[in-house]
Amino acid sequence: MRRRNRRLALTVLGALVVLMAIGFGARVHFQGRYHRAFASPEGNQFEALIAIVADFFIPNDFVAKEEEIESARRVASNNRGRLLRLTRLLEDPIAIPDDELVGSSSMVRVPRVGQVYLAAALSARANGNHYDAVRSRLELLEFASAANRGGLLMHAMLRQKLEDQALRGLDLWLRELSQEEKQTLGGEFARILRWREPYEDFIRRESLWARRQMRFGKNPVAWLKQKRELGNLYADSRERFEAFEPMVYDIEAAFGIVGE
Repeated sequence: MRRRNRRLALTVLGALVVLMAIGFGARVHFQGRYHRAFASPEGNQFEALIAIVADFFIPNDFVAKEEEIESARRVASNNRGRLLRLTRLLEDPIAIPDDELVGSSSMVRVPRVGQVYLAAALSARANGNHYDAVRSRLELLEFASAANRGGLLMHAMLRQKLEDQALRGLDLWLRELSQEEKQTLGGEFARILRWREPYEDFIRRESLWARRQMRFGKNPVAWLKQKRELGNLYADSRERFEAFEPMVYDIEAAFGIVGE
């Protein structure tokens, strides 16, 4: 009887050791996946980007509108140097670091800077400079990608909002360009799209981040609620991103680069 109990105890102990080893291994594997997903690129210029963004002078109620062109001209003129510095910076590696994912003021400031790019585009077009007008909107497209790269789904949705502002109706503006100008800017458009971070990367980071923040054992009710909310967020963001592709096809057709 004692021998049987001893064997049973050893079996139970062995099973516990195996489970602990599996759990430890899974945790190490998860931490590795998490750090790889959120690793910042070498020479990350995100802080420099945010410093420039914070320096912009934009009236609180400003929205770039064609029918309010004088206001757009003032905002574009007041921020011309900042736009140039920011656009040059977009050529460098930029990604949101782990400690800036939640609670960062960039989520408020970035959309405001998007309005300055639009103001610059409207101002250039009103002055008859159609090439610079389109280029400013493409710079907004590139800014949308750079400022939200490495983020969560809320950053992906902010990127989509800025992209929509950059591209909606752009095919009509392209009619005002020469064939040579279209070819030049079409190359820029294709480059920006190649550099654009895939939607699936945002999904993967969101899933890893949520898993790290909330574990079932800590608070099952809150965990289930968060899981349901995350599912709704996935569905909403997926619907928004699916609307992006047809818009891209229209712009590619206007540039004459479909099928390349």
